[in-house]
Amino acid sequence: MRLILTDRGRATLAAGATLVVAGAALGFEELTRVGMVAVTVVLLAALLVVFFRPHVEVEAEVGEGALTTGQVTTLPLRLRARRRCPAARLSQPLPSGLGGGSIEVLTPALRAGSTFEVTLTVRLAARGRHEIPPCTITREDPFGFAERVLPAGSSRTITVLPLAHDLGLPSSRSADLHSEGVSARTSPLPGEEYGSIRSYQVGDDLRRIHWPATAHRGELMTRHDERTTARHALLVLDPRLADRSFPDVLEWGVEMLASAALTLDRAGMSLDLLTGSATLLGGTDERSRREEIMLALATTPVVMRPPRLQVAVEDPFVGLVRDAAARAGLVVLVTGVRDAETRDLLLTLPPGSQGLACLVAPGQVDPALVDVARQAGWAATPCTPRTGYVDAWRAMTGDAVPA
Repeated sequence: MRLILTDRGRATLAAGATLVVAGAALGFEELTRVGMVAVTVVLLAALLVVFFRPHVEVEAEVGEGALTTGQVTTLPLRLRARRRCPAARLSQPLPSGLGGGSIEVLTPALRAGSTFEVTLTVRLAARGRHEIPPCTITREDPFGFAERVLPAGSSRTITVLPLAHDLGLPSSRSADLHSEGVSARTSPLPGEEYGSIRSYQVGDDLRRIHWPATAHRGELMTRHDERTTARHALLVLDPRLADRSFPDVLEWGVEMLASAALTLDRAGMSLDLLTGSATLLGGTDERSRREEIMLALATTPVVMRPPRLQVAVEDPFVGLVRDAAARAGLVVLVTGVRDAETRDLLLTLPPGSQGLACLVAPGQVDPALVDVARQAGWAATPCTPRTGYVDAWRAMTGDAVPA
C-alpha cells in the first residue's frame, strides 16, 4: 500500500506553497489565501484516498489445458466488494514472458456484496513457468491530486509449453521403423519366443520388471527385448546450447525436440528425455511421459552451462547419454557445434541404433563436423534458428518415420 501525489497534485502543492511564501513576503494577503486554499485541497484529497479505501477481493482463475508459446489466452478476474466501493483502476502487471507491461481496466462503483468480472487477454511470448504478480487497485480523488495503490488478490503461476510443430503423421501407428535395414515390430507373433532376462539398470522401464526372476534371484531383473528397444526413442538436448549471446539457438532446439516427441509418440514409440536439467528415463505410462517431457522442455533454463575443465575425466552428461542410448533403438540429438564437447556426444551412439542429429549454430555449421557426425553413424544435418523444423526432420529421417 502506498500513497502517491500525482503530477497534478505535486504541481498544485508546489504552486500553493509558492503563493503562500510570496504573499507573506510581499504583504499580499489575497495571494496567501489562494495558496492556503490550494495546499488545503491537495491535503484533503490525500486524506480522502487514505480513509476511503476500496474493500475488494480479487479472485483470479488460470485456464485449464496446455498453454503453448505464441498462443493468446485469457485471464479471468472476479472482483467482489465487501462494502460499498467507489470506482477505481485495476492494474495487472505481467512478467516479461507474458509480454511484460501492465493491463489496466476501469472498474465501476460497486455495492456491498456485488461482483464485477473482467477478462484480460494475454499473449504467451515465451515458454517456461511464469509467476503472475497480484493485481493492484488504484483509488484516485475526484480532482486527480492523489492516488492510493493497494495490492489485491494473490500471485499465481502458469506454465507455457514449447510449440510442437507437426512434422508429419505416420501412415499408421503400426508402421515399421527401419533401422540399419532391420524391421522392428511392436509385439511378437503368436507363440514366438524372444527377449532375455538381465539385471535391472538405472533408467530401465519399471513396467518390464520380471517378478518371478526377481524373486528367484533376490535382485531386480528386467525383460530385455530387442524389438521393444527398437520402438524406444531417446531425446537428447545438449545443455551447451544455452548461451545468453544466442538465445534463439536453444529455443530452436527445444521446439525441435518437442516436435520430435509429438511425432514419435504418434508413431507409437516410447520416449525418454535427457537435458542438462532433466532426466526422464522409464517408469511412467506413455501419456504421463509425454506430458513430463513437454514440461521438462518448457522449464529448461536459459543459462550458460559452465565449460568443462580440460581434464581426463568424462563429462557426466556424456556418460549419462551413452548409458541411456544403449537401451534405445532411436536417438534424437540436438547439439551445438563446439568441437570437443560435440564430438564426445557424437560418440555415444551405440552400434545397431539409429541416430538423428541436428547440429545447430547461430550461423553456418562447419561441414567437417557434419562429416564427423555421419561417420559416427548419425543421420546429421546442419541447422540454424532460421531452419524450418519440417525441413530439418525430413533431412534426417528420409523414410525412417513414414510421413
